[in-house]
Amino acid sequence: MSRDSMPPQGATLDEILLNHELDSRFNGRPRYPDEADLLLEMVQNIAPQPQAALQRLVESVLSATQADGAGVSLLDEEGGQTVFRWVATAGEARPLLGQTMPRHGSPCGEVLARNGVLLMREPGRHYASVQVLGQPLQEVLLAPIHRDAEPVGTLWVLSSTGHHRFDAEDARLLQSLAALASETGDLFERLSFGNSSYLS
Repeated sequence: MSRDSMPPQGATLDEILLNHELDSRFNGRPRYPDEADLLLEMVQNIAPQPQAALQRLVESVLSATQADGAGVSLLDEEGGQTVFRWVATAGEARPLLGQTMPRHGSPCGEVLARNGVLLMREPGRHYASVQVLGQPLQEVLLAPIHRDAEPVGTLWVLSSTGHHRFDAEDARLLQSLAALASETGDLFERLSFGNSSYLS
């Protein structure tokens, strides 16, 4: 069986999607007063050091959302298959830097298909590919990254312990930062990863 056709697990996609809970978890008060500083720092660092800028981005998102792991995944090719490659990782996801996940049959793939922010509970109940992480995930929140208006990757945070449930404010921050990464000119060409036609 190819990496692009891993079968779904026991739960349906509708059973793991939680977008309808985002607003009910939010208390109405923004939690990120330093968001402007984070955006400015990212803009200043992308041109001279794009890889370092993405790494700083995921580390900041990890801290701001109280997640257990965070990362940026971009479309790439490997062995004739379309995959997502983790080009920046932080927290529990740090050891996965440079590894891949199938384009189809993965949470990132669903984000690209819907071209929007998604919150999922226990994604391993539906996606066999999530098992590569080596531990159960309680929640994952993902936002699309675009290249010339086409979705080519995701910015994501995960919770493995369940101590933090992502809400509408986390989703807004992720979407804002993913949009900034999408608008940063030659970011993708300057990465040490991402030599595929999807990013050129």
